[in-house]
Amino acid sequence: MDPFHHEMSYAHNWPSRLYFYGDRPSVTGGATPVASERRIFPKIPTEVRERFQRHGVRYVRNYGSDLDLPWQEVFQTGDRAVVEAYCEQSGTAFEWTGNDSLRTVSRRQALAEHPRTGETVWFRHALYRAKTCRTCCELGVLCSGR
Repeated sequence: MDPFHHEMSYAHNWPSRLYFYGDRPSVTGGATPVASERRIFPKIPTEVRERFQRHGVRYVRNYGSDLDLPWQEVFQTGDRAVVEAYCEQSGTAFEWTGNDSLRTVSRRQALAEHPRTGETVWFRHALYRAKTCRTCCELGVLCSGR
């Protein structure tokens, strides 16, 4: 199971609403766990929250058929100039590497202000693919069922 995360929080802008859709019913399970950032945020140790507040989150992603999804699929284009323009507009550094691969680097905020309540909430993918994520799940900080 994936740890809880905010969909598209790694982006420079994001939707205010998400909709879930299933084209076919799941054979088993099928539920999408949802968590409240109001309940998650206080469970993150204070020193960790403060560090994220100060530094944000740095995302480094490598795109390529042998690494992750191909950049053409993620950016929905085969035109490098379109990808470069998007990266420049979104404040994302990029580097074309190897055999048709791409590396992007961006720094994003880690916390956000809830648009209605004004509360500070966790708003990141910081641990989504990190090796340390398993430890957080074991501690019951960011995974469902805990």
